[in-house]
Amino acid sequence: MKKFILSSLLLSATILFAVTVRAANLTVANDADERDVTDTRTDFVVIDTNNPADHDGYLDKFEYYATADKPFYFLIVDEFWNVKWVSDEIDPEYIDSSNEYEPDDSVYIEEGWNVGLYYPQAGVVPFDYDTGAERAYFTNAGWGMPEEDDSLTFQDLEQGRVYSYVAHYNDDDDEDGTPDDEDCYPDDADVTVLENSKACQLYKSGVEGKGILTAPGLQKEFNLNSQAPFHAGKKPKD
Repeated sequence: MKKFILSSLLLSATILFAVTVRAANLTVANDADERDVTDTRTDFVVIDTNNPADHDGYLDKFEYYATADKPFYFLIVDEFWNVKWVSDEIDPEYIDSSNEYEPDDSVYIEEGWNVGLYYPQAGVVPFDYDTGAERAYFTNAGWGMPEEDDSLTFQDLEQGRVYSYVAHYNDDDDEDGTPDDEDCYPDDADVTVLENSKACQLYKSGVEGKGILTAPGLQKEFNLNSQAPFHAGKKPKD
């Protein structure tokens, strides 16, 4: 009886975790709506912290509202304010309107990291002051072009701001080389399978057997740093 109860609890926890993973937020930052204020200082970095990344993944599209025909850059910073990525120069195509920017390659981001802006000239993306919003962090004017691995320091000024930009996660879970779990949802089965699980890999590799996708012993995820997912399942014949 105790063994049955323990197995039931483990299965319930597995299902709950799977639902949590699939309900993850698919954006970082806010939106590309029109707002009222634009920065006037030049050559500085600003980080909006209202909606940091809530899971590890890859960003492949950035939307923003532009109020001026001036260049700027997106950047990603970690929780210690170290610069992890800087975009190419972005020149807005539409003024007083929303725009899109898609980098050549999807950009890696981790839980807790934020997307920010660098303006070599004056501001481009508008914002609103909002006492209920999270603090916006900005460097002094004249900071200079940020580079990867730079450590940012900010003015000691707390202002709640909401900037008009948003970054979208890549829809393909295998952008980093790990298997995608979308194929683990057959039309005739009402199941939820953990991303990168052995059950998923066995199913996708063509292994037949009733209950593979729902077997509790196959729900554990592979280590994302290992090559095990690529070797699970049927082995090709020579």
